[in-house]
Parts: sequence; structure tokens; C-alpha cells
Amino acid sequence: MSADALKNEGNELLKKNDLDGAIGKYTEAIALNPTNKVFYSNRSAAFAKKSEYQKAHDDAVKAIELEPTWPKGYSRKGAALVGLNRLEEAKIAYEESLKLDPNNAATKTEVENLKNKLSGPGGSQPMGNPFGGNPAEIFQKLATDPRTKNYMSDPSYLQMLQELSANPSNAMKHMGDPRMQATLQVMFGINLGADDQGNPVVNPTADNKANQEMPKGPKMSFDDMDTDSGPSEPKQSKPEPTPSKSPEPEPVPIDEEKEEAKRAKAAGNEFYKKKDFDNAVKNYKKAVELDPAEMIYVNNLATCYFEMAKTGKIDNYDQCREYALKAVDVGRENRADYKTIAKALKRVAMCYEKEKNFDDAIKWYNKSLSEHREKDTLQIVQKLEKQAKEAKRVAYFDETKAQEAKDKGNEFFKKGAFPDAIKSYEEGLKRTADGDCDMKAKLLSNRAGCYAKLMEFHRAQKDCEEALKFKPDFVKCWIRKGSVLEAQKQLDNALESYRKAIELDPNAKEAQDGMNRVMSLKYAARNDPEQVRARAMNDPEIQAIMGDPSMRMILEQMQQNPQAAMEHMKNPDIAQKIQKLVDCGLISVSSR
Repeated sequence: MSADALKNEGNELLKKNDLDGAIGKYTEAIALNPTNKVFYSNRSAAFAKKSEYQKAHDDAVKAIELEPTWPKGYSRKGAALVGLNRLEEAKIAYEESLKLDPNNAATKTEVENLKNKLSGPGGSQPMGNPFGGNPAEIFQKLATDPRTKNYMSDPSYLQMLQELSANPSNAMKHMGDPRMQATLQVMFGINLGADDQGNPVVNPTADNKANQEMPKGPKMSFDDMDTDSGPSEPKQSKPEPTPSKSPEPEPVPIDEEKEEAKRAKAAGNEFYKKKDFDNAVKNYKKAVELDPAEMIYVNNLATCYFEMAKTGKIDNYDQCREYALKAVDVGRENRADYKTIAKALKRVAMCYEKEKNFDDAIKWYNKSLSEHREKDTLQIVQKLEKQAKEAKRVAYFDETKAQEAKDKGNEFFKKGAFPDAIKSYEEGLKRTADGDCDMKAKLLSNRAGCYAKLMEFHRAQKDCEEALKFKPDFVKCWIRKGSVLEAQKQLDNALESYRKAIELDPNAKEAQDGMNRVMSLKYAARNDPEQVRARAMNDPEIQAIMGDPSMRMILEQMQQNPQAAMEHMKNPDIAQKIQKLVDCGLISVSSR
């Protein structure tokens, strides 16, 4: 079964919501044709429908790698990223799709929806609502945690949970309630204090005193915490504390290793500018050891090794590729900016380009484009695709196989199998190097003979003209062109071709026979002057001669003064034009 048939079966299964079956069919199709973007796109849709969003994302990225200018690949990627709750990246993917298909209404709608959801600072993704999940799961979590399980029988507590689920901002007005403190600890997974049995440390309020079992021996009191409102039950009077100066906020601790890594990178940059790549590498490696989660340091190492290979300090680009790929892994593990990841992938492609491995270079440039579409990279890919095509064309040249193809075409021609002969001559042309003009001329002339036998005279004429560009003294091709023009009733042009063949080879009997044959046809047609004139004036060359004022004046002089005719005929250009008029029957020249 073909890959397309498997894809169609997968589509039908997807319509029936048989997701596993559809995925299986798409996978079989991919195994048969791993370069078809549609198969990956369809499987991505099936994975997304099955809520396996990471697999859906991976397939979408593969589709983009195969064809970076296909808008649906970016739409699939956006859908998968929404499922992974990576909304900012999803919006970027949908916007890339819109750049390629600006009128897609569905994609526009997705972008607008994501803009509404990205309500955080600067259009970022907001933090999640701990009370916005499944109510049953939230209540189960609170009912099983020792810090809140005793509150679940309290109607006022349940009312408070309902308010928070409807509007999380209501949490602030309940911050004075110890139950709120305990609830937040459970929902955010923190523990500010507990007794010997692991129960929460809370103080009663007037609202909850009668409905909750108080834990024994609290270790901390929320009375001493800063909240928007204190407990509703009044506190016992306490002596006023002596005012004291508010403690200074503790400074944010500095990560010395990261700072040292930055200094090592800066030193490496200075060495790099001086083209002291050995010391640059030492400093970048030190930075990587100090801060292994920063991909820029690894990418800088790849850049150094690239320059060292380019200048001949090392033998190959293997180390550059190794560190560039490592930089990609580090970047993805630590969610680095997609532009930086694209830069590392581009470095891999540059290595292959330097090695003249255009296929792999194009592959890795396209991977870079799937992360970030950069105009310069697109132009490089287009240039390399042309170079790769030309390299394959040149690599196909083979003089021996070209001769074999010509001989095979000749055998087909003798048998009258003209279409097969044409295929053989075309194979011979592909195998013939650009500089082998003699072989190219022969193959083109032979193919022209096949076209003539098939009555495709325009193609035959074109092949003859191309052959004569490669070999202007090719007598046989001049004769063949004459016969083709004769068949098209272009008698004057046919006569010129036969005449050219005789100039090159006065003993060319076939050319002489053709010339005599054409002359007989021309003289036979002269019995009807109007027909002769009409046929001649359809020739663009005749039209140009007769429209030239200087030629009209020369013709008038020749008619009035035969001696002037002899003088004009000494000019080769004028002589050629007059001969053309004679050949077509418009004028006649007689000797006196």
C-alpha cells in the first residue's frame, strides 16, 4: 500500500475518533516516505486530539523542518504549545503562520485568544489560579491534608472556598482568617508551621471557634504577622512595645560562580577579538564549568572552533559541530531564547557548508529556520539549493555513458522507435560535459532527426539551431535544418541552409539535391505572382528588407542603371539581401 493510501486511511480513522488507529496509519506512511510534511502534520493533529501535546509539538517541528514556508506547520506547533500551556511560544508560532498566510481567519482568531490570555506584565503568561482547577480535586486535596481536613465540615469555610473559586482576589479579605493561611499553605505546597502531629498552627477567631477542633500547643501565632486585617476577636491588651527601627531588607545573595563565569566569558571575548582562539577556548570552557546551564558559553566555544577550522589551526569542523549541538541541548533544557537556539543550529549548518556538503547544510539551515525565520538564512538556503542542484548536474557528467546513450539512441532510431531514441539522446545530453561541444551538437542533431520523423518540426528546427551554436561547421546539421525548413514550406530559409552546407562541403550531394528540389518548388510557384508576393511578404526578413529606405533606393537604381547594380553587388551585405529577394521570386536579375 502506498504512503498516500495509508494517510487517507488515517484521515478516515481520525474522523471516527479512532486516534490510536489514525496515529498508526500516519506512522506507517512516514516510514514509507519520511520527507512528506503532511504525514507529520496529520499525526501532530491526532496526538493533539489525544492530549499528547509534546508528541504533537515534535511532529509539528518536523513538518516545519521539511518545509519552512508551509503555514500549517506553524499552526500545528501553536496548537501543541497551547496544550502544553506554553502560551507565549504558541502566540509566536501562530504569528509565524500568519506571516505566510495573512488571510487565515482561524489563525487570526487563535492569536487574538492568546493575546487575551497573556494578561501578565508586558503581555506575558499570568501565574495560574490555585482555585481555578477541578473543584472535586481541590476539595479532595483539602479534605485529605491534616492542616485543612477538620475545616471541611464548617459551612462558613466551604462558603469561603466558593468565593475564592469564583474570584481568587477575594483571598485578600480573608487573610486575617487562620483557615485562609492554612488553605494557602496546602494549595501552594508550603508549610509555615505544624504541631507534633503535623497539624497546622492556627488561632481561633469568633467565626470559627465553635466549629473547629483547635490543635494543641501552637508553635506560632498569626497575631504577630502583618496582614490586611487582624483577627476578628479582640486581643488582650499588651504593653506597648518600644518602637524599634524597621530591619533593613536582606540583600539578594550573589551567585559568585555565575559572576565568575561572566568574567571568564568577557576575557574569552577579548581573546577572540585578538584571534587568540586557544586562550579564548580556555576562558569559555571555564565559564561553562562555572555555569553549565548557560548555552551562550557553549555556543561561543563552537564559534571559536569554527574559526580555528576555517583558518587551518585544526583539521576539521567536528569540534564546532559537537559544541553547537551541545549548546542546543543546554538551551532547550533551560528554555533559552529560540533565536539563540537558531543561532547554534545555524552554526552546525555553516560547518557542513564549509565542507561542501550542501544537502546536510540545507537540512540544518532549515532546522534553524524552524526556530527563527531569519532573512539572511533564507537567502543562504536558496543559494545553496542552486549550488547543490548544479553540483549534482556536474557530478552526473560521464563521457563513456554519454557515448553509450548516443549509441543506444541510434539503435532505436534504426528500428523506428523514435520516442525511445529521444529519451536516450536526452540522457546522453545530461551525461555530456558543458565543454564537449562536438558531442552536444551530435546529440541535438540526432534528436532533431527524431522530432522530424514525428512531424514535430518546430522542435526539430530548435534542436538544429542549438546544435549549430555548439558546432557552426556541422554540415550534416545544416542539411537537416534545410529539410526541416523545407517541410515547413519555408523555402527561402531552407535554400539558405542547403547553400551553407555546400559552402562548407562542395561535395555534399544531399545538400545539392535539397537545393535543386527547393529551387524547383520556387520556380513552379512563380506562375502565380500574387501567391509568390504574398508568401514572400510573410517572411519577417523580406519585410525588413523591403521596409529599408536605402534598399528601396538601391533597387530603383538597379532597375534604371544595370551598371549601378554591379557596383552595389560588390557590397556583401547588399548582395546577400538582393539574393534573398531573388530567391523568393520578388525580383529577377538577368545578365546583358
